[in-house]
Amino acid sequence: MTSDIQPLQFSSKGAYLITGGTRVSRCGLPPASEREANDVDLNNLISRIAELKALGVNVRVLSIDASKAGADSTLRHAIDELDLPPVKGVLHAAGIAKYHSILRCILSEVADVLATKVIGGLNLDTLFPPGTLDFFYLVSSVGKLVGFEGQLSYAAQTLSWRVWQLIEGSRSNLATRIITKGMQYRGLATMSIEEAFAAWDRFASLETDHVVVVRALELEVDEPLRHPVLKYITPRKQATHNITGSSFSNYPEDAIAIVDLACRTAAGDTTEDFWQTLRQGKAGKMWGNFMSDVESFDHQFFKKSKREAAALDPHQRIMLETTYKAV
Repeated sequence: MTSDIQPLQFSSKGAYLITGGTRVSRCGLPPASEREANDVDLNNLISRIAELKALGVNVRVLSIDASKAGADSTLRHAIDELDLPPVKGVLHAAGIAKYHSILRCILSEVADVLATKVIGGLNLDTLFPPGTLDFFYLVSSVGKLVGFEGQLSYAAQTLSWRVWQLIEGSRSNLATRIITKGMQYRGLATMSIEEAFAAWDRFASLETDHVVVVRALELEVDEPLRHPVLKYITPRKQATHNITGSSFSNYPEDAIAIVDLACRTAAGDTTEDFWQTLRQGKAGKMWGNFMSDVESFDHQFFKKSKREAAALDPHQRIMLETTYKAV
């Protein structure tokens, strides 16, 4: 990490609010007696909370819909009841998705998706006005930039992420697998958690109000670009060359490469003949173009018997003669 990068700083004397991200319902964590043993998402969340608490982190889960009217007052009251240190940062990751194209989407569905992001963000802004936080991030999907179906309502967020790789041991649901496959088709690869946080450290010190964080899929050398927006960041695999003998790097700096050219066409037996024909436009009105003296193959010079020379394809004889002229 270069010296000019100022990573995101957290204070042990502050609290940090994260909306969404639990992958459970807005009803909050159910009592232990009401939890289903086969609820993988809920069990993973509880396990992660336990790991954070083991590290000394105080984790509280609140059941509040940030998109509802008066959610700022409700959240303020709930935070005060918890007797926590002052909130120093907010990560607004809550959201819902309705996977419809613009032709099938109705206004109420767009409003529902925007409510969590926009109205929820406005409520948080009311609760934490400018100057009261160290950071305030609004998180969205990067799908809107690469044309992923159903993401038309996600265009107004400040921090657009590609899918992170899941924590080891957790299970991806069907929607996540579909999104991942669709993103790969558009040239986006998943990011590891380490890569995502490294990117976060980089943009935390940037003076910008909008950031897109993606990891482009590595393509073959001649593979078409998956999406125009990835033109300048898509990595390409190294081309493989079947070169026999010593590597170019083994040659001395003053080595000389000898390159020559020869051709034989209906215009003549030299490259100059061919070039003059092109310059003068001597195509003419002919019913065919024929090379002259195609039978004048010197079989003895090329160490071929008369019988072998006669059996050679005319193209092979001309190739032998032309190659000799080139070298």
